[in-house]
Amino acid sequence: MRALIYVLLPFSIIGAIFLVSQGVVQTFKPYIIVHTLEGRSIVMLAKEKLGLRGREILAADGSEFVPFSAETRMSGINGKFGVIRKGAWDAIAEHVKSFVGKSSP
Repeated sequence: MRALIYVLLPFSIIGAIFLVSQGVVQTFKPYIIVHTLEGRSIVMLAKEKLGLRGREILAADGSEFVPFSAETRMSGINGKFGVIRKGAWDAIAEHVKSFVGKSSP
């Protein structure tokens, strides 16, 4: 019990002070949506003023990006160099099994 009070408690307080000083959020509340005085979203205002838009990502060498989907549970890239996937390990294993005995795509 003494170790808890004299060792672990001071270390936890020092650790908490360090995290707060680094700007780590100390709450489990969801993020707050900030609105301008006109009632618009600050993100929409920034997109409008700075000309930011969502865009398609294109690779210079003609590679194709494969977005994540819930059906495949993986995402990745198809390129001249081969295929790269990331995602659930069993989905990756099934994907690799589909290429066994076949030439590279």
